[in-house]
Amino acid sequence: MHRLEIIDVADFDELCDKWEPYAHFKHYNIHRTFDESSLAHYPRRTCEALANSGFEGKLVERIQWGNGWAGFQRCIVELAAFEEPEQ
Repeated sequence: MHRLEIIDVADFDELCDKWEPYAHFKHYNIHRTFDESSLAHYPRRTCEALANSGFEGKLVERIQWGNGWAGFQRCIVELAAFEEPEQ
Protein backbone atom coordinates (compact mmCIF):
# COMPACT_ATOMS: atom_id res chain seq x y z
CA MET A 1 0.00 0.00 0.00
CA HIS A 2 1.55 3.24 -1.12
CA ARG A 3 0.00 6.19 0.69
CA LEU A 4 1.47 9.52 1.67
CA GLU A 5 -0.18 12.35 3.56
CA ILE A 6 1.29 15.83 3.37
CA ILE A 7 0.35 18.56 5.82
CA ASP A 8 1.46 21.90 4.45
CA VAL A 9 0.06 25.30 3.50
CA ALA A 10 2.16 25.72 0.36
CA ASP A 11 0.66 25.92 -3.12
CA PHE A 12 -0.75 22.61 -4.40
CA ASP A 13 1.38 22.49 -7.57
CA GLU A 14 4.51 23.40 -5.62
CA LEU A 15 3.87 20.56 -3.17
CA CYS A 16 3.25 18.09 -5.98
CA ASP A 17 6.58 18.99 -7.57
CA LYS A 18 8.41 18.86 -4.24
CA TRP A 19 7.01 15.46 -3.22
CA GLU A 20 7.05 13.80 -6.66
CA PRO A 21 10.19 11.72 -5.89
CA TYR A 22 8.41 10.19 -2.88
CA ALA A 23 4.89 9.75 -4.26
CA HIS A 24 5.57 7.63 -7.33
CA PHE A 25 2.01 6.49 -7.88
CA LYS A 26 0.20 9.74 -7.03
CA HIS A 27 -1.30 8.09 -3.96
CA TYR A 28 -1.13 11.05 -1.67
CA ASN A 29 -3.40 13.47 0.12
CA ILE A 30 -2.53 17.07 0.82
CA HIS A 31 -4.03 18.70 3.90
CA ARG A 32 -3.74 22.31 5.02
CA THR A 33 -4.05 21.49 8.74
CA PHE A 34 -3.30 18.59 11.04
CA ASP A 35 -7.02 18.40 11.87
CA GLU A 36 -7.76 17.23 8.30
CA SER A 37 -5.21 14.38 8.33
CA SER A 38 -5.79 10.70 8.94
CA LEU A 39 -3.37 10.85 11.86
CA ALA A 40 -5.68 13.31 13.61
CA HIS A 41 -8.74 11.13 13.02
CA TYR A 42 -7.13 7.74 13.69
CA PRO A 43 -4.15 8.46 15.97
CA ARG A 44 -3.40 4.91 17.12
CA ARG A 45 -4.52 2.92 14.09
CA THR A 46 -3.95 5.09 11.05
CA CYS A 47 -2.64 2.25 8.85
CA GLU A 48 -5.45 -0.07 9.90
CA ALA A 49 -8.09 2.58 9.16
CA LEU A 50 -6.66 3.31 5.70
CA ALA A 51 -6.38 -0.40 4.88
CA ASN A 52 -9.93 -1.18 6.04
CA SER A 53 -11.44 1.67 4.05
CA GLY A 54 -9.21 1.23 0.99
CA PHE A 55 -9.05 -2.55 0.59
CA GLU A 56 -12.07 -3.91 2.43
CA GLY A 57 -14.52 -1.05 1.98
CA LYS A 58 -15.19 -0.89 5.72
CA LEU A 59 -16.09 2.43 7.27
CA VAL A 60 -13.90 3.18 10.28
CA GLU A 61 -15.28 5.63 12.82
CA ARG A 62 -13.16 8.73 13.30
CA ILE A 63 -12.20 10.08 16.68
CA GLN A 64 -13.90 13.42 17.24
CA TRP A 65 -11.54 15.56 19.27
CA GLY A 66 -13.72 18.64 19.33
CA ASN A 67 -12.34 22.14 18.83
CA GLY A 68 -9.69 21.00 16.35
CA TRP A 69 -6.06 21.28 17.43
CA ALA A 70 -6.93 22.79 20.82
CA GLY A 71 -9.19 19.83 21.57
CA PHE A 72 -6.47 17.41 20.50
CA GLN A 73 -3.93 19.10 22.77
CA ARG A 74 -6.39 19.03 25.68
CA CYS A 75 -6.90 15.28 25.20
CA ILE A 76 -3.15 14.67 25.17
CA VAL A 77 -2.71 16.62 28.41
CA GLU A 78 -5.54 14.64 30.02
CA LEU A 79 -4.04 11.34 28.87
CA ALA A 80 -0.60 12.30 30.16
CA ALA A 81 -2.06 13.20 33.55
CA PHE A 82 -3.92 9.89 33.64
CA GLU A 83 -0.74 7.94 32.90
CA GLU A 84 1.38 9.64 35.58
CA PRO A 85 2.08 7.33 38.52
CA GLU A 86 0.71 8.41 41.87
CA GLN A 87 3.32 9.68 44.31
